[in-house]
Order: sequence, then structure tokens, then C-alpha cells
Amino acid sequence: MHGAMFVAQARHQAGKALRVTEAAAASRPSAEGLLTLNPPQSGNVVSFDTRDYAIIDFRLITNQWTALLQVGLTLKIFFADGSVIELLNFFSSVLADDAPSGDEQTGTTTGEGPASTKSVLVRTTDTEFLSPDEFGRSYWVTKTSGLVVLPVPG
Repeated sequence: MHGAMFVAQARHQAGKALRVTEAAAASRPSAEGLLTLNPPQSGNVVSFDTRDYAIIDFRLITNQWTALLQVGLTLKIFFADGSVIELLNFFSSVLADDAPSGDEQTGTTTGEGPASTKSVLVRTTDTEFLSPDEFGRSYWVTKTSGLVVLPVPG
């Protein structure tokens, strides 16, 4: 599997305090899978369905991306070398107060989506776990209808 490593069980490191936000704590994961994201090989696209994991670990790629895009319920992570990570069913829904303005589009309707019942957590630092929607609010994620044109360095 290129770009990620699957670990059967996620364990807390002894001596490390964990900061879990209120919304993330309300949706504790029941699954045991850990998806550790690594930059894919140059030019490759890798996809993962977030419903298969309890925790998605972003620590190895945090701030290495060139763009974060929400296309419907999917998070697309673009890198400078043209590689992309697609996290299917990452977002739970598109909230009415998050409705797009101007030329932004979400590609989904407001209300509950198919991923709304999942309870995945996003690990961004050694001590911080967020819900996917909190991640979307904390990092610069652009909403789009799906057509994306990004220049690839030559």
C-alpha cells in the first residue's frame, strides 16, 4: 500500500497527555484501525475510505501539502510533486451555516451525509485529536465542486 501504513491497533504513548476536543470526545472511535498518512510517490493518487479507520494520523504530512480541498464528503490533499491523497467520506455533512459563498461549491446538499454516523478522529499533533469537521475548520480547506486545476512544477 503506497502512501500509508495500516496498524491494527492504536495505542497512547505512556507519559504523553492527550488533548481531545469536546466534539471529538463525543464521537469516540469504536474501530481499532489507524491510518498513518505519508506523502505518496511523486505523481501518484492514493485513496482511503475513512469509514475503515478509527484514527487518521496526519503528523507526517502536516503542512507539507500545497492544497486541501473538500469535494463533497471527500478531503483531497495535494502535494507539490503532483501526488494526491483522497480521504473518502472524511466530512460528515455540509452544514447550512457552512454553505458556500461566491464561486465556492460543495458538491453535496446540506444535511446529513452517508459518513455522518462514523466516529473517526484526526491526529494532528502528538497531543491533539480533532473530528474531521473540526479539522476542516482549523486548517485552510477550500470547498469545490470537483474540477481542480493545480499547476505541477516541471
